[in-house]
Amino acid sequence: MTNPAVIPTPQDKEWYPLDRWTLRHQDHLTAKNDFLNAQVVFIGDSITEGWGGCGKPIWQKYFEKYNAFNVGISGDETQHVLWRFEN
Repeated sequence: MTNPAVIPTPQDKEWYPLDRWTLRHQDHLTAKNDFLNAQVVFIGDSITEGWGGCGKPIWQKYFEKYNAFNVGISGDETQHVLWRFEN
């Protein structure tokens, strides 16, 4: 039996529907210059995405100096991150 976490799959949760998640993913893709100039890239779930909100002071203090690029999306699990790597 294959663990579902290893099968790249788009996120589609009731509270974060596929169309909204896909738009968020597309927003990250359109920020290509930010990605190309980054020394550090963070990809993950709500904890990672939160560095752009209430965690912004920490982000600015520790990561901004590295032109860090944040592609966190709330609710992402391993299979969703794998899908984003491939797409």
